[in-house]
Order: sequence, then structure tokens, then C-alpha cells
Amino acid sequence: MATIDEGHYVIEDDAFEQIIYSGQAKHRLKIIITVKSTGDEYEEYPDEVTEKVVFKKRITPADGSGTFCLNNFVTQEVNWTLHGAISFPTSSNLDAITYTIYLGTLIDNDYEYQKMGVYNVYSLNAKDNGKFEMVLKDNSILLDKKYNASSVIEINGGKATLKQILEDICSQCGVEISQNPETNYFDGYDEEFNI
Repeated sequence: MATIDEGHYVIEDDAFEQIIYSGQAKHRLKIIITVKSTGDEYEEYPDEVTEKVVFKKRITPADGSGTFCLNNFVTQEVNWTLHGAISFPTSSNLDAITYTIYLGTLIDNDYEYQKMGVYNVYSLNAKDNGKFEMVLKDNSILLDKKYNASSVIEINGGKATLKQILEDICSQCGVEISQNPETNYFDGYDEEFNI
């Protein structure tokens, strides 16, 4: 059913589907909490305090219309309900840490983890009886701010390429541009905007 190759389980597709869709699959959360200022990481297994975790993917329309159009992108949100405490931020330091969430599936007496994503805390609400509801969003939340390209256009003599504007946006928002040539379609793109 499963073999080990370089420390990872290799499972035939039909065997994996049997485990996942059997209704008997056991899952486990693993969270890597990273303190942004120091890079320190802490590992947590919050199953005993987790009531519910819901992963949501949605298309964010670029024009705000609520309909699909060019320039849309997919964002991911996690709604996490938990009881008791794990290492999570207070309302005064919501942006101080990130959560890398892994979902583990029990296979042959060991958990095989799949990385679900890296998330920033969007909101944290205390409820009754020690219950907390936390909303986490992927790095697209860092782009949720107004942007004015006039400074990059001015620095470049009254005009700037789309790539220069993209680099400026990412620099201001703390987002890295992919260096993978298969996903970075701005290489060689030279359309210019003028003031």
C-alpha cells in the first residue's frame, strides 16, 4: 500500500483515495509559528484545542465587481475556532507572527503532512468560555493597501515599466516576487506608463 522513499511515503493513487474517502481517515494539524522580527519558529500540534478549521479559497476580482475578470487572483483564508491557549498573538501584535499550517493524514501508523500555506493573522476574537475565533489570510493580505506609482515613475524619468511598478509594489508591501521563470511572466515585459 505505501512504501518509504527518501523518508517520505509513496502511496499509490487508489490506495490514498481509499484512505481519504473511507470516512475513517484520521487527520492532525501541525502549525509552525514564526516570529517575524527574529525568525524564531515554534512547532505546535493544536488538535486537542481545535474545534474547527475551515480553509476557503476565493477569487478576488480586481475591479471589485464580484465577477470574474482579467487580473483576478486567488486568495486563501482560514477560519480557526479553538478552545484554550496555544501560541497565538494578542490584539496588540496581530502582525508579529505567521502560521504555516500543515494537515497530516494517518498512513501506516505515521502522519504524512501536506503544507496548506503560510498565513498572517487578520483577526482574533475572544468568545465565551475560553473559545477563540481566528481568521488567517495568506500573503495577499499584505497587498491590501492603497498604492500610488508616481514615485517610481518620477524616479525613472517620467515613465516606468509594469515590471518596475510591480517591483515597487512588492517592495512597499513586503512581498517577494517569484524568481521561477515558469510563474514570473513579467520578465521582458516592457510596456511603459507615463505621467
